[in-house]
Amino acid sequence: ILMLANLVLVIAVLVMLGTVIPRITSMVANAETSLAYVQDLAGRAEESLDGIDVMVGNANSVLTENANGMTEALDHFNAVDFDGLNGAIKDLSDAISPLAKFARMFGN
Repeated sequence: ILMLANLVLVIAVLVMLGTVIPRITSMVANAETSLAYVQDLAGRAEESLDGIDVMVGNANSVLTENANGMTEALDHFNAVDFDGLNGAIKDLSDAISPLAKFARMFGN
């Protein structure tokens, strides 16, 4: 009877291994596929980050190259004497106003 019980136990273990081993093999294959996919995504992410580094470098270059021009333009703008300019425009208007009135008298 002990021999028969051992035989049944061995058969049960073999049947169980026969169903478990294919599942384990399938899981390992799926894990390998998933790992390959993750490695591909990691490679793509690294390429994207390299691209971002290039873009940031280009943007930095553009800003650096144009910073001097912008500073110079703002300096020129700030150097304008707006009060003096407004005064000159008023003086010009005062000087031309009598000429305009004179020209209107002749119908022009």
